[in-house]
Amino acid sequence: MSALKAALGDPVGWIRIGAIRAAQELAPTRAGGLLAEHAGALRRPLAVDEASTLAIAMAHTRENPLPLTAELLQVPQDRLREALAGNRADWFEFLRASVTSAGLRGPVGVIGPLIAAWNGLSYPPAALRPGRSAAHRAQAAKSALDRWSRMHADPAAAAGAFEAVRTMLEREDTAAAADALIAVALTDPHEWTRVVARKAASELGLDAATPLLRKLAGDDGPHPDADAVWAIARDDRRESIDGLTPEGLSMFLTAEALEDFADPATGAAVAAAAIGWDGDARARVVRVAGRMSASAALPALVWSARHLPSPRERARAAEVLHRIVALDGALDAPFHHIHRIEFPHGHLDWLLDLVARNRTQTSWDGDPGVAIPILREAIEALPDMVGTVGQAYSTARTAHLAMLFGSHVPTIRHLFGDRPLPKARLEREPKIDFPEQCSVDAEVTLTVQLRAVAGPAVGPVAVPFDEGEAEVELLVVVQAPGFSVREPVKAMTVPRDGSSETVAFALRPRAAGEQVIDVKFMHGTATIGQSCVATRVIERTETTPESAGTAAVTMLEPIDAEALELAGVAEATFLVQTADNGRLDWTLVRPTGPREFLGQSSGAFEPARVAAWQVEQSRLIREMLEPEPTPEDLDALRAQLAATGNELYAQIAPKGLESVLDGLNENALVVFDCDADWIPWELLASRPEGTLWGERFVLVRSPVASRPPHATIATPTTVTTALDRALLVVGDEIDRPGRVGQLTFGRMEARAAPPLIKASWAELQRDVAGKDIVHFVCHGRQQPSYHLSYREGVAGRLLPRQVHALGVKWGAVVFANACSSGASDLLLSDFQSFGREFYYAGARPFIGTLGPVPTREAVEFAGLFYEHFAIAGLPAGHALRMARQDAARRFKRPVWLFYCLYGSPSVVRRWSTAPRA
Repeated sequence: MSALKAALGDPVGWIRIGAIRAAQELAPTRAGGLLAEHAGALRRPLAVDEASTLAIAMAHTRENPLPLTAELLQVPQDRLREALAGNRADWFEFLRASVTSAGLRGPVGVIGPLIAAWNGLSYPPAALRPGRSAAHRAQAAKSALDRWSRMHADPAAAAGAFEAVRTMLEREDTAAAADALIAVALTDPHEWTRVVARKAASELGLDAATPLLRKLAGDDGPHPDADAVWAIARDDRRESIDGLTPEGLSMFLTAEALEDFADPATGAAVAAAAIGWDGDARARVVRVAGRMSASAALPALVWSARHLPSPRERARAAEVLHRIVALDGALDAPFHHIHRIEFPHGHLDWLLDLVARNRTQTSWDGDPGVAIPILREAIEALPDMVGTVGQAYSTARTAHLAMLFGSHVPTIRHLFGDRPLPKARLEREPKIDFPEQCSVDAEVTLTVQLRAVAGPAVGPVAVPFDEGEAEVELLVVVQAPGFSVREPVKAMTVPRDGSSETVAFALRPRAAGEQVIDVKFMHGTATIGQSCVATRVIERTETTPESAGTAAVTMLEPIDAEALELAGVAEATFLVQTADNGRLDWTLVRPTGPREFLGQSSGAFEPARVAAWQVEQSRLIREMLEPEPTPEDLDALRAQLAATGNELYAQIAPKGLESVLDGLNENALVVFDCDADWIPWELLASRPEGTLWGERFVLVRSPVASRPPHATIATPTTVTTALDRALLVVGDEIDRPGRVGQLTFGRMEARAAPPLIKASWAELQRDVAGKDIVHFVCHGRQQPSYHLSYREGVAGRLLPRQVHALGVKWGAVVFANACSSGASDLLLSDFQSFGREFYYAGARPFIGTLGPVPTREAVEFAGLFYEHFAIAGLPAGHALRMARQDAARRFKRPVWLFYCLYGSPSVVRRWSTAPRA
């Protein structure tokens, strides 16, 4: 709500209009009150466009728009009410007379649809946007087939040509229907038959857009045969097909088909491709983005240009946006359009102004789930507000357009080049010294330095320097659960031209055995390096030395120049450490400014106390995941969960934390760097009647090496943003295992084919190797100890301590979808164990659940995540948040609350243009 309020108060009128139009989508139950409040705050005299939009939106939410409309038209409310109760013709006559009498100027026609909204005869533009089901998409495609077939020169023949497609749509087999329509759109010799096919395909969203994007990137796909090429050439009165090849014609027809898509998911996928692809593939998709409906790809490009973690990708997004807004001639688009309705040039420049704003000046656009709907609605309002210049169509024939397309691609490719990163990053090698062996209660010193090195560093840390900046201050954070650490957070100054100072920490071992010390280097909220120190603590005797040897140090997270920028997007990082007295010390780190010690928790925590709390939470979770609870029961259970979460919050939080959290934006990215594995951050609430943190923020657990790894830690390697191949591991007792791949990866299912179903341990090890995504759909079982069951029997259990032996590729995305067919329990420590071991093994990031989730929702939730992460290209944390929002609209059971991310929230990975062999 705070982000929506901020957008309603933005100085740019288009953003306010977009926020008004999107309010019912973003805040279904509270939009009316918010809009009514905004009506009272409007600037006077009233602006026709904003006041009219607001009046219609208020009517849609059943708020009274009469006072605002009467003030705008300068008529009595009773007279206005009578006009709205009459027929349409009388209403418009009343409106014309009122406008003339009041001397209003501007887009006065915008108020016309108020009569339909007032009488409940229409729906707001945003009402049906989120999460259209397969049934909705199938029905829309059938309607498009009927509508466009009637315009065919031979309607009966057109209807017959698509009879099989209609049957697929009636079965709601949208993927098969999409493939059939694409085949017609790319191969049929008759132009209008191709038009019918692509118009129907555009209603199927990503089911049809994903294979078209794959084709545009260079994958194999349908293309016209020689007879069809000749037919298309003759249609253009050409005597030859010189320069017109089946492959080139097919590529043009693919781009032409994609230009008809206007749904937000396809727009985001096209924007992600325009940012992430290279070469001719990028040039082709940039042209598509520039020729689509302006509300399709531009909102995602604006958000990406402002908020993608990588400066290189922000620059690429901004450059594409500038070319499109400026209507660069290479894009072959004389006007911008909304659903083929063209509007005058120059009315999208405010998007460029928004991108140029300092990110700290705008508080509403950080969450793509808020920003993109607002920008989309603002852009879609343009034709009504600024007028139109006609409909977008072409009189040129297909062969001529295909030839132009082929000539434009090299031109567009030449326009774009990589920009240099804005900061200098100088590598420093960590030098960490600590004894290999030390004794209980004998204080030892840990020293940390970042050394300048002449050649390539082993496990380097990339330290950022602004131009002219002589030195940078970092934070060094030490987490060591087996030690008492005096002052665990210290500043370190790193000069541009030399090594840093040496920072010393005093540690006192508390328990004997193998112990680890986690050392992080932070720049603002960004972790720019992480190391793990392994040591052995022995009982102190008169004959043993207090310390001996030099401990082994392992670099867990080397940060290169690009990865550095991928880390620093958190609005707040909370360092939470267990003190000697058993309480929790809290320190707040913001992107800028000094760190702030917030204090200690009110109480210490004993294992029995934690266990009792988990039993209570588990009971509530089991009840929440019972089959199909009623909405009333679900609301009551969520209230109980919030009350229980607040009880724990009161025990673990320092005084004043509530006000700190209230100062953060809704959906802010918040990182918890904590050595207490058992805290379920997502299920806490700051107030007894408050919102759970998992619904309020994008929460991420920062990896802490709090326990020794069960094997050698993986050696870091360079990771690209490209996702080539995935592995889908399907365990025992999973319904319809053959369908899991399509539900999880959508039209990219082939990248994970064939799935590994109830495999042996040897098969699992063999197929994990080299995969960019490793996705488990397995039952999570607690007996004899918690494990993922990848096949039936004792031999099919994957334990946390086995993870290292899988051979996970360093940098792979690992998603452990722990399913259940019965009762669920809260399994915080088990989630952390799997997360830690996969992190040690190289997963970046690990996504799992706080407890087993019902299988149907688990599979569908994963599909939502990959749509936002691997197709739309959102950072992992935002993709998880968007998946939660989509799931909240679709699922009756609140399974989205139990998904967690362990690792960097800012990892950006996208499906590659084509998989490597």
